[in-house]
Amino acid sequence: MQLLFDFLPLIAFFLGYKLSGNNIFFATGVLIAAVVVQTAVQWIRHRKISSMALVSAVLVLIFGALTLAIHDKLFIQWKFSIVNWLFAVAFLASHFFGDRPLIQRVMGENVTLARPQWLRLSWAWVVWFVAMGALNLYVAYNFAESTWVNFKLYGSIGLTLVFALAQGVWLASKMQPEGQRAPPRQPPAAVAWSGSARSSRRLCRARPWSSSTTATATQAMPEHATAAGISACASFPARLPGCVRCSVTSSCIVPSAS
Repeated sequence: MQLLFDFLPLIAFFLGYKLSGNNIFFATGVLIAAVVVQTAVQWIRHRKISSMALVSAVLVLIFGALTLAIHDKLFIQWKFSIVNWLFAVAFLASHFFGDRPLIQRVMGENVTLARPQWLRLSWAWVVWFVAMGALNLYVAYNFAESTWVNFKLYGSIGLTLVFALAQGVWLASKMQPEGQRAPPRQPPAAVAWSGSARSSRRLCRARPWSSSTTATATQAMPEHATAAGISACASFPARLPGCVRCSVTSSCIVPSAS
């Protein structure tokens, strides 16, 4: 329903053109009226108007009025390209100004991505806007007026749906379902020292430690357990057989059996 509402002015323009016997100026008047209605409905429903909708509405009013005043269809034909290129500039500028790309501000409440992925998605929209603006002018200057009007409806909506579908597939590949996320990795200390006293002895297979200095205790531990052992030895109770006190943490260390 929202998608139909977004394309309402475009559908109204197409119907006005066809029902008036291919009169593009009558269709332009219908387009202006449809944009005014769409903007008013959006304000009544949400008490705000999105920046993209506001820019598009203002340009329709400006270029539509010029089309009717000068009686030159090129103004309304150029409007679609200019709107798309302005959006491309805005999306690109948001990479350098502000803390988030514009696409993240639009979709960030529903989608969670890392910043590099947001920038990649934003670049896709920049390319899309530039390409659509160029394609619009190519059709306008190389085909009949009726072909351009058909492209405005079928081509614009069809290509937009294809792009949105491709974007959805890409987003689905980047977002992992909540239930399938890997459990957080345990810190090395917990992994190395979470077993029994017997397995701890196997881990520390050097010589029995002396707790007199940090250096002695550290040298006695295997290289992969050095960082973990001293910080994790507090998890062992002092009653374990053969334990000594670590001078660094004042907790129990279980030496290996010599």
